[in-house]
Amino acid sequence: MKKNWAVFVAFYLLLALAACGAEEQQLSLAAMDVQAYEHPSNGAAITLPAEWEKLSEVDEATVFAAVDDSISLTLLRELGGFSYYSAEGLAGLAEELAGGVLAEPEVLQSEVLAKPKGAVLVTVSGDLAEGKPAVCEVVVYSPIPAVRYYTVAVAGSDAYQANAALLREIYAGFHLNKTEDDIYQQLEDTNA
Repeated sequence: MKKNWAVFVAFYLLLALAACGAEEQQLSLAAMDVQAYEHPSNGAAITLPAEWEKLSEVDEATVFAAVDDSISLTLLRELGGFSYYSAEGLAGLAEELAGGVLAEPEVLQSEVLAKPKGAVLVTVSGDLAEGKPAVCEVVVYSPIPAVRYYTVAVAGSDAYQANAALLREIYAGFHLNKTEDDIYQQLEDTNA
């Protein structure tokens, strides 16, 4: 993974996480108004709480934040090689990315998700740059050859505990809104 890419991601994540508030109960997408977000060019689609704000959108990434700034979520696309198709390889990418967001990261869990099929989730705890304890979750999706997508969520420890189930629902709802051919054509046009 390129170093400048990790710095880019870390910048957006830290920009999006202004505070580390907490909710008192587990939330669910089924119990709230939602927004169906589709990136205009990179093929990624995800369902989020309607109240979450879109802070930034560029060709390869979109940053969202909960209204109270307790959670930030970044959706990324990366053109990647073929060497990371094992669950262990994808988990290694996720751990590296989370380690770029939090100081002194400690991996809490790493697992292959049932939905979307083959996605890998890594949960890491550590401190934000300002010293606040936080949790970073990275999900790596590899739905088509040579293209990876990531959701990167950052929350204060209490906010994470209150929203862990909601985040799992968000991750499970990731899908492509473009065909494989359309995504490859867009990548070819961009790199031409």
